[in-house]
Amino acid sequence: MLFFSSTATSKDNIISTGSLDAVLTDSNETKLITVSNSWNALGILPGATLPETTIKIRNNGAASAHHLDVKFSYTGSAELAKKIVFTSTNNGLRFGTGTSDANSINLLTTLFGSTDVDYRIFQGISGSPFSVTTVDGADGSPRDNKISLSELAVVDKIRIEPGEENGGIAAGSEAVLWLNARVEDSLTLQNESIKRYYSIYTRSRCLAAIGLGYIHLRGYA
Repeated sequence: MLFFSSTATSKDNIISTGSLDAVLTDSNETKLITVSNSWNALGILPGATLPETTIKIRNNGAASAHHLDVKFSYTGSAELAKKIVFTSTNNGLRFGTGTSDANSINLLTTLFGSTDVDYRIFQGISGSPFSVTTVDGADGSPRDNKISLSELAVVDKIRIEPGEENGGIAAGSEAVLWLNARVEDSLTLQNESIKRYYSIYTRSRCLAAIGLGYIHLRGYA
């Protein structure tokens, strides 16, 4: 049996991935891949409170990330890094879209093992939750119920996943990392210095960097 036939074609169909595009804003630079001089303190003395620093993290891309990785690091005096401890002064060590517990996570308490509904945090490599012994004393110092820059630099990266809040992780959204620290009264070092570093990555491509450690913005596998 013979049939008439007609053909219609749909062509040039494209399936493409979205992108993660992390940018940073600090006190002197706006929405850049790299910002610098975000957290400075010169001539510090024992017992001094360092100025509060805020770093705004924005996912400027079209794809939502699965999580945000934060890693603290430094170069310079290890002993000085042990004497710089994060505190609850002002807004403490906090990440979120606002300064209240309703829309941000208090990293100081969650790094000791507490939980939060706004964001969830895990150890970045192992995926394990943090406990009271994960960070405190990680650099070999006696445990003192405090978290120092030295201890944070030793531990695994901090993985932040969205909960009831997704600012800084969802596409087109932003959130703020608040940093507050003080110098221990027991500081005796003079003429010592450290530099702190951060970077933001999407998979293997470095997207942004700030002084203090690094932040890694990663999409779903």
